[in-house]
Amino acid sequence: MHPRLRDGVSLGTFSYAGQSGQHYYAENDRQEMFELSYPLYCELARADGTCPLRITKRVLRSLQARRILTTRRWQFQGLRGQLTLVVFGRRAQPPRRLCRVLNRALVLAFLPVLAAGLLAKGAPRPDAAEVEPLLFFPLVVLSALLHEMGHFAAAAAAGWEVSELGLFLVGPFPTGAYIACTDQTRGLRRQKVQICLAGIEMNLLLAGFLRLLAGPGGIHSPTLDAVCLANGVQALVNLLPAQSLDGCRALETLLGIEDLHAAARQFRTSKKYRRQILRKGPGGYGWIVLFFLCRLS
Repeated sequence: MHPRLRDGVSLGTFSYAGQSGQHYYAENDRQEMFELSYPLYCELARADGTCPLRITKRVLRSLQARRILTTRRWQFQGLRGQLTLVVFGRRAQPPRRLCRVLNRALVLAFLPVLAAGLLAKGAPRPDAAEVEPLLFFPLVVLSALLHEMGHFAAAAAAGWEVSELGLFLVGPFPTGAYIACTDQTRGLRRQKVQICLAGIEMNLLLAGFLRLLAGPGGIHSPTLDAVCLANGVQALVNLLPAQSLDGCRALETLLGIEDLHAAARQFRTSKKYRRQILRKGPGGYGWIVLFFLCRLS
């Protein structure tokens, strides 16, 4: 992979007291600052992992040692880590028109496909003894990647800049997937809600598609049934208003709240805030139910 800035690295400028000239620096994730020459500053400003930098190997090794640049796809902190699969730089953004089409198709298709799949053979009831682990776990990881691709298409359609796609790891084993985005203020509120829900829609679409495969005259596979069930469970869990889950983010975006769980904690600890909520009438009781669900999740 081409060099890119490590997570937590920032670039900036400063001036010495009593001097008019501008100087350049890089600050790593440990808040260590290093002064840079202007040409090196310009090179680092375009270090997004999609193109080589015009620097020597010696300078590259120095910047890696100072935790400014990385060329590794693997990053670990203890047993937990992440694997970067694809890097999307500013010059390699996906075609937004195609992403808009895919996002629109996802919105229109996930409910009809899910309904058709459930009507074909009902809810999946896999026999655990017949599930093949060597096929089940790769398909679950693929489902997690497709979940993130739903977010990816919705984010790109809304004009967000997607920087990378990767996997979360525990040791060598994948446990989930992620996408990283910048410029998350762009887009209408409904587009931001769709970005939050697109992964859930993808899981439901996959669940319906797998049930169609297992319908009358289709494939009889307990493993596919188990993967279908896993997608349904992942969708339902992500709908919960638990912190950092898609359902919570969608509610926060829809209601215009920065932190729903912080508001729920304030409701429990502040009499003044509780009175403000209760004065809202029926809407206030809706907030109370929502705070209660946050507490449960």
